[in-house]
Amino acid sequence: MTTPSFDLRSHRPAIEADRIDDLRRRLFGGASSRPQVPGYTIEEELGSGAFGRVYLAFDPRFQRRVALKVIAVDSPNARVRIEREAHALARLSHPNVVQVYDKGPAGAHGYFLALEYVDGPDLQQWLEQAPRSLSAILTKFLEVAEGLSAAHRAGLVHRDLKPANVIVGSDGRVRLLDFGLARADETSLTSTSGTDVLGGRPLPTPSVDDPSQSIEGDPIALHESDLARPITARGRFVGTPSYAAPEQHLGTADARSDQYGFCVALFEAVYGRRPPAMRRGAHHDKPLHAVPIDFNPGKRRIPRWLVALLRQGLAFDPNERHPDMATIGRELRHRLSTRPARVRGAWLAAGTAAATAMLMTVSGAIQAEAVQACRQDRQGWPTAWVEHRTAIRTELPELGNQLDDWSTHWSSTRQSTCHEPEPERSSELDACLDAGATGLGHLVRWLGTADRSTWQALREHPGPSPLAGLVETLPDPIRCATGSEPRTTPAARAAWDHLLAARMELAAGHGPDAEREATLATEQARALGDRGLRAAAEHTLLLAGASRKEPREAIAILPLLVRALEAGERTLAADIAASSLTLHAMGRLSSSPVTPSTEQSERLASELAALRTAALATTPDPAEDPAVAGWLRTAEGNARLLLGDAAGAQALYREAASLLRQASPQVSPAIVALVDLQEAIAISAQKPYARAAIPRAARAVAEREAVLGSTHPAIAHERHILGEISMRADDIEGALRHYTDAAQRFEALEMTEDQAFSQAEIVHAHRLAARRARHEAQDLGSSGADPTEAWAEFERRRHLALRETLVLERLAMALLADESIVPARASERARMWVLAVASYAYHPSCWDPMLKAAERLERVCEHLDGADPSCLEGQRLRQRLLEQGKSAPATNEGCVPKLDGADAPSGH
Repeated sequence: MTTPSFDLRSHRPAIEADRIDDLRRRLFGGASSRPQVPGYTIEEELGSGAFGRVYLAFDPRFQRRVALKVIAVDSPNARVRIEREAHALARLSHPNVVQVYDKGPAGAHGYFLALEYVDGPDLQQWLEQAPRSLSAILTKFLEVAEGLSAAHRAGLVHRDLKPANVIVGSDGRVRLLDFGLARADETSLTSTSGTDVLGGRPLPTPSVDDPSQSIEGDPIALHESDLARPITARGRFVGTPSYAAPEQHLGTADARSDQYGFCVALFEAVYGRRPPAMRRGAHHDKPLHAVPIDFNPGKRRIPRWLVALLRQGLAFDPNERHPDMATIGRELRHRLSTRPARVRGAWLAAGTAAATAMLMTVSGAIQAEAVQACRQDRQGWPTAWVEHRTAIRTELPELGNQLDDWSTHWSSTRQSTCHEPEPERSSELDACLDAGATGLGHLVRWLGTADRSTWQALREHPGPSPLAGLVETLPDPIRCATGSEPRTTPAARAAWDHLLAARMELAAGHGPDAEREATLATEQARALGDRGLRAAAEHTLLLAGASRKEPREAIAILPLLVRALEAGERTLAADIAASSLTLHAMGRLSSSPVTPSTEQSERLASELAALRTAALATTPDPAEDPAVAGWLRTAEGNARLLLGDAAGAQALYREAASLLRQASPQVSPAIVALVDLQEAIAISAQKPYARAAIPRAARAVAEREAVLGSTHPAIAHERHILGEISMRADDIEGALRHYTDAAQRFEALEMTEDQAFSQAEIVHAHRLAARRARHEAQDLGSSGADPTEAWAEFERRRHLALRETLVLERLAMALLADESIVPARASERARMWVLAVASYAYHPSCWDPMLKAAERLERVCEHLDGADPSCLEGQRLRQRLLEQGKSAPATNEGCVPKLDGADAPSGH
């Protein structure tokens, strides 16, 4: 009899892998085998490196595979590192740089970054898979150079460029990977000791950050300024030694260091060996010395131009290398396009020609030649851009650079269709690219035929980009390549066409037409659910409203700014933020903005909090892009000023001005001076410091006048602001000088409405002086002192006020004839008539003109809310005068000021 056996393995319950991992963590403190990232299904681990593990995952929202890079957040520095990588990659939009899709916490494991999943070998593996022709090698390295050049234009340095960090996709396109070491470009190339480590000229000593210093606070909730802090102290090596430049071994790196690494990798690919390593003296603190590089190819045939390119790129002194990566890219592109036969036959990467021929099939060779011919045929920018490029770059260099970048991406993506094996997908890609080229053609043909006044209007656009939102909302070649570009549908193209028409009308000075087109673009973008297009359209609508002198306050601007940031449109966001400050160029900037209601204040505070959240989540640290950071702080300062926090606004304006100065020449000195003027406005709102604001504001306006010229409308507006600041500081005589100056400038510019507003403030200043003189006379009489001089001053001032009121009424009556613009600035017009009523009330002979002025005030107030301050004040004033039973005495004098020549106003 056999002993029964009991095998219970088949009866064990199935336990999910995540429960096993959880049990392992609880029992042994170990980490789970795979992280839990909400919204993603992890399929397998792809690899690991110094800064994290990479997994292949599926994103069910977009039905696509992604590469999830997960880094354990075991210190604040680790969090900063991955945030830096996210910002670095998010800033780049280039076909030769891997795209970032998403980021966020990864449970107990730390933080994740969702990247474009590219199936293919890295560049080193690609080189080793089969013998590669020199042409094929140079084509791949050209794409590396273009991706790296794009990173450098964004102010980023890779610092670990090597073949293992470059992947060759199954479509044949190269992408740069692993920007985890990237940070803002450094220009200092020294050791921490300040010694001449390169054996050349002395260089300045950089500051050294203490690597042991921790970042205070919650390691998960860091301030954006933390992202600007170097994680590795300067003076410490970061990178891969075999590919690192001499200066990088000493702890500093800039774009020229990436160039050195690129040339090491290219040298290795062409020669089959790396250049020799550098050597240091007997002691660690001795300078580095270069080791001569042998550029002799032996039996291999390497073109002399390539040897020269590598020799310069591998120069020991960074100042002797190529000016930038774009220079290398242009040379490679030129050689590949103009001398293809010579390059293709120059050299085979390994083996003899006979061995290579045995390895390649005839069909493979034919296919390779067909792809090469296709790429040759598809290279080059869109025809319309080539035709108008010179004219546009001459007028607007920054816009020209932006269109150059877009066209380069378009051309590179168009060439990638040569590797597309599926004809249907190739047709879809071509259709997407054609849609972008068509839109670009509409834009550049309009610009290419613009008249001088249109170019002037574009150059004087208040924000950082005169056509912000247009180029950004063209069909994106990168998204065309990934199949995720929704802006090629007829509805999307129609919305974009309306947006372009609105910007064209706006530049031509046709405000109503621009507003109509912008309204259509906004409605269609909302229906499409396209946040970026909607933000661009609403921004144009904002500018169009300002062109008919109806600027929107920060209450309307902040939500628009948040939407632009959330849509990833940072250039547009910066332009919207700038508009919140500079809309006075088309409307009117005032040192005394309308005080928001309680409801508006609550809404404004809520929008301000949303702005801070969006800015922290979507923008890089200020050191990487000071212009964007400066504009965002300007917008926040405007909101703070509206909320009554003048001190907070002052600090934000000062920080904004400092950042915008760092962005020179991208930001004009005239714009920085305008921020300085806004700071002076914030100072003047703080009563104890109001007088200190006057010289600061005067300097800012003088700086702007030196740049813009004395006849620019903005200078007339800002002279008026100087008057308002002087009034806040109780400097009536100074205010009168500035108001009179502004009124005369507006008159010369034939800006009657603005002239009338300045004239109204002249009346107000004289009335205020008269009231003070009357109070002084009454006080003197009560104390037994002689009030004669005070009463004389009262008489002089009230008659001056009357004289200026007659001028004001003449201007105001001319405006009343144009009923079409009454609603636009009705509140300011109401103030004019209130001041006229009050001034007439000083004179018994002006009873009838006073009643007529009150009637005109009522007409203007019909267009305003019943709570408008000027309308309420006018009603109270008129009612009080009527209750007093005051009537005009019988006199033949009429309503005429009694002044001798010495007391008469300057007249205008």
